[in-house]
Amino acid sequence: MVPSPNLSSFSIHLNEDIAGDYTSSDRPLGVKKAKLKKKLDESFSSALKCLHADNEKLVESLANATAEREKGRLMKSRALDLKEFKEENKILLLDLNSISDPIARETFRQEKIRISEKRAQRQQQPPPSASNVYGQYLNDIAGSGSDLPEY
Repeated sequence: MVPSPNLSSFSIHLNEDIAGDYTSSDRPLGVKKAKLKKKLDESFSSALKCLHADNEKLVESLANATAEREKGRLMKSRALDLKEFKEENKILLLDLNSISDPIARETFRQEKIRISEKRAQRQQQPPPSASNVYGQYLNDIAGSGSDLPEY
């Protein structure tokens, strides 16, 4: 067979390795580096997820501890208030005529006056209602300073 002058004499053999000394078990350096980088990125990503989960658990534990501490503080405060109330009641129920020492009698009389005034002042203060609480935040809804019409 005579080669044609218009065709190239280059023969294509698809089953041959082009590099010659390259075997299928060897990989080019770029593939090894890419695989190693991917493996490192995956391990870093999983470590980061684990750290994030641990941080969420820590934040939750701190929030629970804070709530428990506040609950304990509130209970302790109520216990102290109750103890103070009981001690004040003892003083209020004390018969001043039974005290022979004039200085002690006067001290207890003044203490009775102080306790009575404190309790009277406490009774005069209205409990915080929803309208008072919301009023401080929503004080001018549809009022004179807004562009909304009166309802």
